[in-house]
Amino acid sequence: MHTKTKKAGYIFRIDDVTPWMNRDNFLRLEKIFDTYAIKPIIGLVPDNQDRQLWLAEYTAEFREKMRSLAEKWRIIAQHGYQHLYTTHNSGIIALNNYSEFAWLPYQEQYEKIKKGKEILEKHLKKEIKWRMAPAHSFDKHTCKALKELEFEYITDGIALSPFSREGLKWLPQQLRKPIKKRNGIWTICLHPNSYSPAFIDNIEAFCKAESQHCINAIESLNYSSPRRKSVFFYKFYAEQKLYHWLLQIKNLITFPYRKSKECGSFLTRLRGGARYLRHYLAYKRYHFDRWHILPAEWRPYTIYVAEIINSDDKSRKGTVLEIWCGLGEILSKIKSPNKCGFDTALEVINAAKKLYPSSNYSVGSFDTIKGYEIDYLITVNFIHAIPPEELKSYYATLCKDNTIKTIIVDELHNNDNYRFNHNFSEILPSDYICINSSPYFVGNRKIVVFRKREK
Repeated sequence: MHTKTKKAGYIFRIDDVTPWMNRDNFLRLEKIFDTYAIKPIIGLVPDNQDRQLWLAEYTAEFREKMRSLAEKWRIIAQHGYQHLYTTHNSGIIALNNYSEFAWLPYQEQYEKIKKGKEILEKHLKKEIKWRMAPAHSFDKHTCKALKELEFEYITDGIALSPFSREGLKWLPQQLRKPIKKRNGIWTICLHPNSYSPAFIDNIEAFCKAESQHCINAIESLNYSSPRRKSVFFYKFYAEQKLYHWLLQIKNLITFPYRKSKECGSFLTRLRGGARYLRHYLAYKRYHFDRWHILPAEWRPYTIYVAEIINSDDKSRKGTVLEIWCGLGEILSKIKSPNKCGFDTALEVINAAKKLYPSSNYSVGSFDTIKGYEIDYLITVNFIHAIPPEELKSYYATLCKDNTIKTIIVDELHNNDNYRFNHNFSEILPSDYICINSSPYFVGNRKIVVFRKREK
């Protein structure tokens, strides 16, 4: 039987817990919560690959520490999988326009959640029933996968008390810092990696003053509020939706201007603006990843790739193939009659066929390309998310299954926006030698051309 809350109840949750976290801040929070008998929800990243969360040296004692906290505080929530934002979709909650899961195919989401759950349960020796989404972004596919994998609870959503949706129980999460409220259940989301000592002092003062109203997450599920469907809830949610709608309009206007400033002449900027708008309309129709919207005019290195190939007279009769071609812009600027583009996302392939129909497009990647005679192979941008040993294996197999004369890649120097900064002299097969290297473009990126030695 549910009871109604006469006064506010507070729950703390700690996000972004990894072996590389800010341990000083975390240990101080632990001491505060133990002092006032508060049991927060711990959001543990199963396989953290997010560089922004690498704040300290890895510690082997981390697993044992988490096991002891699981016994003491009871609730460990699976906080995503690798904490890498792969899409530009805000999902159900619509708070942030980026996500690790929202808009991914169901099976891909299912596999990621399953792997993360297996990692946590193996190391913690504890069944995981709670889910905490990075950036508060997930969709109905995520909920379906959670239910199939026997999760029961989500710590997210906007309301004044727990509720049920998509076959799961939701504990709403509304606050980023401690604020005193009159009634309802309030979850306070903490990111200790970035907190100053003064901010943690405020958390301690709040816990001291409101310790009798800080409740366990499990206990909170027995509470309800007569105002959950009140004007407050709809006003709060509507304001969030309006804010993000206005933010999208602002970004649509200011982002093109900022990017175009990097790209030289006014005419180039203007052409890029027109193409950006065309890509944006395609994005709204086909729902591919938003970063594909950027036109080639605002990414000068892509135009350089096309110029290299067009300067070779032989290429006009040969075959040019691009892996992870996106919308096919680079291929559209190449004069060869035989152009093939491969990408793993069906949505972007469908858009490419409509926008730039002069090339042939297929869904696929390294492992699906076999039996081709390729004059120029283009692999730029996406490769810096793949570990070097894995990438080396991909190229070895690709060169074995196909005849490839020239490979064009991009190399990065001290670029923290990507997971890896590869040196392709060490990754490509040994019979490929560097014949050309461009100056560095914006973002410490240069184009490098490798050609196979003639026997």
